[in-house]
Amino acid sequence: MTRAELDRAAAPLIENDVNALAPSLIDPVNQFLVACADEGVPFVINETVRSNALQVLYYSYGRDTEGHVIGETITNAPDASRSWHGYHLALDGKHPDKGYNVPLSYWSRVAAIAARYGLAWGGKWAHQDLPHFQAAALPASPTIQDRDDFAHNRLGDVWKRYGLAA
Repeated sequence: MTRAELDRAAAPLIENDVNALAPSLIDPVNQFLVACADEGVPFVINETVRSNALQVLYYSYGRDTEGHVIGETITNAPDASRSWHGYHLALDGKHPDKGYNVPLSYWSRVAAIAARYGLAWGGKWAHQDLPHFQAAALPASPTIQDRDDFAHNRLGDVWKRYGLAA
């Protein structure tokens, strides 16, 4: 699958509404977006909550049918239970005109603003995810307990665990 084919397949599945995030993140994320604009750092959210279908599609990109990496990949999370997007606790963004084709200094500026609003940046991870931001209270990836709660539709328990319940 080419990147263009992936983008076409993913388009109808993408959610980018801030209001789809966990209630405790809506105000901080909106304040973060206002601060970016006020500080002359153009930034738009292109994805918030990610369905399992979309997560599986993203995971398949750059992998063979057995999951072995054979090219450029998008994510290491094979399903929505292993990505904070599935828990309504993460977002991906980009420059509104340049997309992802921006220097690292741009991401660093966005990350500095995000940190003031309780958001951690995926650009600090060993496997960098520059467009990714998530609640700072979270570990990099969901734990086994988080995934069990996810499987049993107990997102509220996960939010409470990290002090993110509304």
